[in-house]
Amino acid sequence: IPDTQDTAFDVVLTNPATTNSVAVSISSSGSVVIAPVAVTGSVLTGNVNEPATWQTKDCTQSSNLPGAFNVITMTLRPSGVLPEKSILSISGLTGTLTPDQTDLPLEGAAKTKFVGSAGVWTQQTGSLVLTIATGQSLAVEDNVFTIKLLNPTSAGSARKP
Repeated sequence: IPDTQDTAFDVVLTNPATTNSVAVSISSSGSVVIAPVAVTGSVLTGNVNEPATWQTKDCTQSSNLPGAFNVITMTLRPSGVLPEKSILSISGLTGTLTPDQTDLPLEGAAKTKFVGSAGVWTQQTGSLVLTIATGQSLAVEDNVFTIKLLNPTSAGSARKP
């Protein structure tokens, strides 16, 4: 390691299953020995027992006209990163005429975060199930995507998942 410049590197760690507090140090051995010294900053210190929540969970529609296509825009912001293969279930969008689909297309900026840029739609329960794709995550930011549903042919009460 050159002594004339800063050297940075990353170490990938897995957080423990319980709350932890650790003291990180660094040392070297070999032809140049440096005694262990404390590293500044903190790692592995989060409270893993604190439940995750949704900081933002908004749902809006483009149309309330009977029999019209309705673009549902969802904005989700988790309190912590949701990793690949996490499953999101959105329910309560009942009364639509959109039939069951194993690949209801998603649109919007966050669509590629989900497997196939699509979700599994169940008409009877008004449910959309999304799986976060391999190599993707839902970050602590506004994740916006849309789905297109067909409104019922008669007016009904508005539903919000």
